[in-house]
Amino acid sequence: MRSHIRRLLESAGFSPRQLFAALQGAWLEPKQGLIWQENTGVTPTTTGGQTIGLMLDQSGGGHDATQSTVGNRPLLGRRYNLLTYSEDFSNAAWDKINSASVNSTPVAGPTGQMNAYVVTTIAAVNSGVEQKVQVGSGVSYRMSVWAKAVSGTFGVKIGAIVGGSFTNFTLTTDWQLLTADYTAAVTGMRYFDIVSQGSAGSFRVTQADLRLTADVGKDPAYQRITTATDYDYGQYPAAIHDTNDSLTLSLPSINVRRNLLTFSEQFDNGAWAKTAASVTPNAALAPDGTATADLITATANGAGMSQDVSGYSGATATLSAYFKKGNVSNSLNSLLIRNQTAGTNLIAARVNLDTGGITYLAGSSGAVVQDVGGGWWRLIITTTAFTSGNILRANVLGGYSSAASEYSYIWGAQLELGSVATDYQKVTDWTSEAFSSNGSVYFSTPVGMSQLNNQSMATTYTLPALSSDIYSWMVFPQRLSAVQESRLALYMQQKAGIAGPEYVWESFRRNLLTWSQDLSQTNWVKIAVTNTANKITPSASSAQHFTQQNVLTIGTQYTLSFTAKADGYVWLKVVSSTKYINIDTLNGVIGLSSGMTGSIVSLGSGEYRCSVTFICSDSRCILNVAFSDNASWDSVLFAGDGTSGIIVKNVQAEFGSTATEYQRIDAGPDPYTIVQEQLTSDDSVELLLAQ
Repeated sequence: MRSHIRRLLESAGFSPRQLFAALQGAWLEPKQGLIWQENTGVTPTTTGGQTIGLMLDQSGGGHDATQSTVGNRPLLGRRYNLLTYSEDFSNAAWDKINSASVNSTPVAGPTGQMNAYVVTTIAAVNSGVEQKVQVGSGVSYRMSVWAKAVSGTFGVKIGAIVGGSFTNFTLTTDWQLLTADYTAAVTGMRYFDIVSQGSAGSFRVTQADLRLTADVGKDPAYQRITTATDYDYGQYPAAIHDTNDSLTLSLPSINVRRNLLTFSEQFDNGAWAKTAASVTPNAALAPDGTATADLITATANGAGMSQDVSGYSGATATLSAYFKKGNVSNSLNSLLIRNQTAGTNLIAARVNLDTGGITYLAGSSGAVVQDVGGGWWRLIITTTAFTSGNILRANVLGGYSSAASEYSYIWGAQLELGSVATDYQKVTDWTSEAFSSNGSVYFSTPVGMSQLNNQSMATTYTLPALSSDIYSWMVFPQRLSAVQESRLALYMQQKAGIAGPEYVWESFRRNLLTWSQDLSQTNWVKIAVTNTANKITPSASSAQHFTQQNVLTIGTQYTLSFTAKADGYVWLKVVSSTKYINIDTLNGVIGLSSGMTGSIVSLGSGEYRCSVTFICSDSRCILNVAFSDNASWDSVLFAGDGTSGIIVKNVQAEFGSTATEYQRIDAGPDPYTIVQEQLTSDDSVELLLAQ
């Protein structure tokens, strides 16, 4: 048996529409009925060579793509046939040479269509039709045409009249496909002929095609063409882009805004007007387990930090924020809602950061406090005594009594309409939260699916200007899963006319982390630590010392496993919000814990394989070098010596309650690569059908 798991993926029945059932985005393809020449949608794009100024979204969301600048619009279909009027030999584009003539009425061609013409020659060499085309030095071409004798047999030849050689054919009354190859010796205009070998007579001809040898076999194999803006685009329609051509689509907000404040965790930002208060950003772990809580220090009496909000509709508002005790329990712990238009304080309250008791500073009701663990309290105040449209001032310290050098911790301020404090919603400038900063764009090219990840998407998103044929675009606010990408890759191969396997093998990823063997990589966030590939070393600052990855989903069960060895420090703490477990990496024992279970197995030479199972309370997988076996998720602050640390190797986070065999993951895209293999008798597979 193979040491790694493979999963069989069948693409039958898959439609991209399934991907948009849970995700908003755009699905764009240059199909008839979905594309217009102008961005205003006046003239449909119906034939190759015409511009695409509007492409309709097929996802159901109405996120259409447009281009208002004519010169930056892609074209429908790539032109391969260098001739014009490839089926109308009576047209003036075809010169009639040496007294040849062409009937003006078409006759039946090889498929029965009335698209062939009768050429009549005299008894002279090279009597027939020809067309002049620009060629390039050293470039190879192939000419092809269907022809048949009107009666009996008739000798013809095709090819370039200058610098080339004709290829002779004997026509019968059956249709034949004639081909001739030519390599240009110099750059210039060359005539390509379909002429007699010297006899007088008549023959039928249709479907002339001249293309680069490199384009032979490309769709369509024969390309009907009249003019440079009227040609067939084949079975697989593509939007032809150059580096100036692009389309812009509108995108929906992926979130609904509740928090009316901006920079709700960044109290050092200028959005917060400060009085007698200084801010040290990211000084402690916040209630969600991230190092985003700010240290607030009073510089004088009356410390306050506020924002004014206007333009809302409603007369009830709720303000909330999280506080944690610093060096005093009853200061720098207040909230105030003020009607700035009327100049009145509507409600104000403070919370005792030891007991959770509430004291009203303005008003007498409407305050609630929640103990969220780890010493953090969420204070909530609600008011109904103002007029819709007035300017509201939210003050998260209140401007009440404080003394210089008093400090506390604060995080997560939220002002919202209504009388209920909903779950905290982080806001910076709102554009960052309303739209995606981690979107993905998938597109089908002649070589299959390509993708761009980590795309910033606001109210509009401009598809990248790529010099390529694009058969399909898919735009999503986040990256798809490995299985979804595998299915989409097969779909996009089909859109490009690439024959794919009926079945493919897909790497099955268990380890959710990236760079699982190299903690020095940037995807490992480092807080007051220095990471080498396999060692976490606390810095010399007095702080909590940890490294983390943001890969988990709240409410889901995970097992985190890793190899650890003491190297100056002993205790390693795994943290998920207020859940934690302490691990003695010197003696191989589990210490104090809350909300997590663990096991430890000796590997010899002082190394231990550790396994921790828990229900996730935040999105981060945190490894914290601890000073002691303390009974809290919030480790004791200490200063490292810059050398001592803990060796950590082979880190794995996976779904479920069991630690499976370690799977190394390096850069993120690796496990998403489709690997095609032959099915052998010793393979155990799971058949996964696309729904």
